[in-house]
Amino acid sequence: DCEKIISPIKGADFAITVAGDSMTPEYPNGSILLIKKIDEKAFIEWGKVYVLDTCNGTVVKQIEPGDYDGELTCVSLNPSYKPFKVPMTEEVLYGMYKVLMCMSLK
Repeated sequence: DCEKIISPIKGADFAITVAGDSMTPEYPNGSILLIKKIDEKAFIEWGKVYVLDTCNGTVVKQIEPGDYDGELTCVSLNPSYKPFKVPMTEEVLYGMYKVLMCMSLK
């Protein structure tokens, strides 16, 4: 299901809806994220929030370096959720998107 929205900022490629509470309070359930595709092989801003399109689905997480080269550590802002690792292989990571903006109803 697709829905067209007009972005209030330039450069956004997609908009997705946050599902769940793992990224609360910054990214509440139901909020809309405006995102831009990046080349993860070129540059990653560690500590920033990204959307990862993976073989197991889409996740929104703060990204930190992994234990070895070619691995990401995904961290939830909600401390109830433990960090997990994602290998940066084409079989697992299909795309990486930087979060440009979060829109939510108050």
